[in-house]
Amino acid sequence: MNINRIVRLRPWLVIFAIMAITGAVACGGGIGGDTEVRESSFRVGDAPTIQVEASNGYITVVSGPDGAINVKAIIRDPDKVEYEIVQTGDTISITASEKRSGIFSFGHSAGTNIEVTVPSNTLLELKSSNGRVEERWLRKTEQRDKWNRCLSEA
Repeated sequence: MNINRIVRLRPWLVIFAIMAITGAVACGGGIGGDTEVRESSFRVGDAPTIQVEASNGYITVVSGPDGAINVKAIIRDPDKVEYEIVQTGDTISITASEKRSGIFSFGHSAGTNIEVTVPSNTLLELKSSNGRVEERWLRKTEQRDKWNRCLSEA
C-alpha cells in the first residue's frame, strides 16, 4: 500500500474511532453505575400471591419451601430507580420503575433484576416491560393468561 494513501486515510480513521467510542459511551458500553442489593423475607399462608411489575430488568421465580417468600432485588443506579415492596395479607407486591429525567438517557442503564423464591402453590402475576420473565417450578403444568396469572392446573 502506498504511504501517501495511508496518510490520506488517517483523518477518516480518527473520525471513525471517535464516533465508535462516543456510541459505546452513549449506549452504556463498559460504563457502570452503582449497584444496590435489597433482600426481603415474608411469612405467608397456604395460598400466597406474588405481584411483580418491573421495567428494564429480568424477573426470576423459583419454587421454594412453604410458608415463606424471599425476594432479592439487584438495582442498577438506585438513585434512578423507584423500588417498593409491600405485603398485604398473603399478597406480596413489588414494583420497580425507572425515574425519568429528561428526554434522553445516556450512559449506564438503570433497572432492577428481581429474583423471588416462593412456595410451589403461589399465584404469580408477573410483568416486565423490558426483560425476561423466567419461572423454575417443581410442580404440575398449569395454564396462564398474558399477565402470567394461573388459570388452571393440569
